[in-house]
Amino acid sequence: MKCWQMRPPRVLVADDEKTIALTLTEILFREGYRVATCFSGEEAVEKAAEFLPDLFLSDISMGRMNGVEAAARITAKLPQCKVLFHSGHIAFTRFVDHLPQNLVYSFMPKPAHLPDMLDAIACMLPNANTVEDKADADLMWAREAS
Repeated sequence: MKCWQMRPPRVLVADDEKTIALTLTEILFREGYRVATCFSGEEAVEKAAEFLPDLFLSDISMGRMNGVEAAARITAKLPQCKVLFHSGHIAFTRFVDHLPQNLVYSFMPKPAHLPDMLDAIACMLPNANTVEDKADADLMWAREAS
């Protein structure tokens, strides 16, 4: 039997521009979200395994692993996780062909108009107030490790 609890939606923020990542984290925390922050695609994939985000808010252009690749890896293990990309340096259309077909995502340019970003996040997370048994999600991550 699953134990369902009310909880704030979890948002994983990834941006290699630390000021942007930390600012978004603070804003989302003040809006009532549970937030984790990372500064690379690799770190996002690692943190997602523990944090189990409902939404992955990511820059596209980040070091060795870009936000699109990180989103593909995260959503392969957490298919319920939505993705909101934001970028000021990249034409998003360059990456559309590389997105998994089942990925639920949206895109916002940087700098984002904050009310629009908060509205987009709220629309992407209408049913995120329940948590599944963490053991189920842990099993998905453990399967890849073996």
